[in-house]
Amino acid sequence: MRDQASILVVDDQAPNRKLLADLLMVNGYAVETAASGREALEKIRSVKPDLVLLDVVMPDLTGYQVCKTLRADADTGILPVVMVTALDPTEERIKGLEAGADDFLTKPINVPELLARVRSLLRIKTFHDTVQAQASELAELNAGLAVRVQEQLRELQRLTQLKRFFPPHLAERIVAGDVDDPLATHRREVTVVILDLRGFTAFADTSEPEEVMSVLRLYHKEMGRLIQAHGGTLEQFSGSTMLVIFNDPVIVEDPAAHAVRMALEMQQRFEELVTAWRKRGHDISLGIGIAHGYATIGAIGDEARVGYGVIGRVTNLAVRLSTEAQPGQILISGAAHELVEGMVDAQPAEQVNLNGFARPVTAFSITRLKPKSAAQDPRRSWPLRIHALGQFTLLRDGQPIVFSRKVQKRPLDLLKALIAHGAIRTNTSTLIESLWPDAEGDSAKVSFDSNLHRLRKLIGIDDALTLSEGKLSLDPARCWVDVWAFEELLTCIDRTAHERPGPGSPSYAELVRELLRLYTGQFLEKDSQEPWAVAARDRLAAKFLRAVATLGACLEQGKEWEEAVALYSRALELDNLSEGLYRRLMVSYRELGETAEALKVYRRCRDMLSIVLGLSPSAETEAIRSTLQ
Repeated sequence: MRDQASILVVDDQAPNRKLLADLLMVNGYAVETAASGREALEKIRSVKPDLVLLDVVMPDLTGYQVCKTLRADADTGILPVVMVTALDPTEERIKGLEAGADDFLTKPINVPELLARVRSLLRIKTFHDTVQAQASELAELNAGLAVRVQEQLRELQRLTQLKRFFPPHLAERIVAGDVDDPLATHRREVTVVILDLRGFTAFADTSEPEEVMSVLRLYHKEMGRLIQAHGGTLEQFSGSTMLVIFNDPVIVEDPAAHAVRMALEMQQRFEELVTAWRKRGHDISLGIGIAHGYATIGAIGDEARVGYGVIGRVTNLAVRLSTEAQPGQILISGAAHELVEGMVDAQPAEQVNLNGFARPVTAFSITRLKPKSAAQDPRRSWPLRIHALGQFTLLRDGQPIVFSRKVQKRPLDLLKALIAHGAIRTNTSTLIESLWPDAEGDSAKVSFDSNLHRLRKLIGIDDALTLSEGKLSLDPARCWVDVWAFEELLTCIDRTAHERPGPGSPSYAELVRELLRLYTGQFLEKDSQEPWAVAARDRLAAKFLRAVATLGACLEQGKEWEEAVALYSRALELDNLSEGLYRRLMVSYRELGETAEALKVYRRCRDMLSIVLGLSPSAETEAIRSTLQ
């Protein structure tokens, strides 16, 4: 019941209504009046009084009829009603109680009796309302509890499923929403490491099963510890093979460097283990293969059995390199070596002929890490690194910043909007308009200041964000942003394409690799559909496609077909309806002698155009297909 009780006085005589209303208002009650039974019913529906003083004799509907109508309605069935009459009290009291009245007063009104009865009935009404409110609250709590229980059960089921593939701490982060769903099919640039035990088949054939299990248990335990220490994900393992990936599902800085450090520590630890095994007559050794490139990742299998799978050329290459590696050797692909050559000593393995690959593959044998003074990575000079192309990630001193998406969403939105607008001397008014367009007065400024303070605490780096003269910036001396690096690379691509490259200038192949390294996906592709994010996403995507066209023409002119394939394939992931890109990819595969792959590209082009646009390939595309014999 409300703080001031509301009473409806119903009487067809104006003097009686005024008398009762005045008495009640003087005693602190809110009063409404009605001159007839019909008017009373309308006011009860609109005003919802806490008590009704109801005259018995009225011209349209009697008090008894009004009372019966109220009791027949579930919403007013418990509304306190006091009948007021000048007729015979004994007879009228019986009629009133039969109609559902709660009490009875006779005229002339005895004021103390009136007030006492009103207080008593209102007290009962208050108790009833309290009980009803508590019952309603309890029902809501029970319903909410049931929903939360179901949600927690689903989370537990999902956590159990994810723990089959990932370490417990990582599975918990995935369920909490801190990491994208790794079982949803996606494409990502990763480093793949394959560990292959040599002599395992002979060992298993000549040893007791218990001995085999003992060796494997210790081997998997020690290798698993190193995988977790270096931030890798164990994709699968069997008796003699382990497959580890870096950069999925958690984004890591320099995945190839993490992979190489882990592989070197693994060989060192394996030599310690194998010393004891050899004393028992077991001749086992370890070969490791490392490759870097794009892979399609996600759930593989059916509802009864689901696995986390990594599919692509990079996986096949790592497998073949591990098979080719000599005992104790780490073989690394040319693309991976290029990413780590400043930190390792390596010997060329010349052109390695690998089973399943049409042409020899460039590979290197890693021997050791270079001394730290000779392997400094200039990219590590930034305390804060921000990735907004593809999966949004913050790295502080090379480690991901862990945050709760629910708690920290608005401060992170401020950071994302700042990057979308350039992140250098961006007007605070622009950011406020982007994030709080409906806020009035000073409330938007208060929200901005509050979220800027929270963002600074989240980042935890002094002066990473500077606010001066109403303009907010990320400090380039303390922050690296992939969007900035991407924009700088585009300038370099344009300059290199239109000028004759001089000594020390990057090659087209190097520019392609850097372009694909930086542009791992569209701007905030899974984080925001706000207008400011979509505008920045479209602008950067258009620049990427222009860079693809520029570099593609240069690569084809220089007959660098492998790099052209990588470039066009990545561009088609962004725009899978560009028939021109399909044609250039078909030509590139044709020039590499991979006719089957070129035909696959043609069929994909034909299917996409037909399904999405209802079109057939152009005559130009068909002409290229006709050359694929």
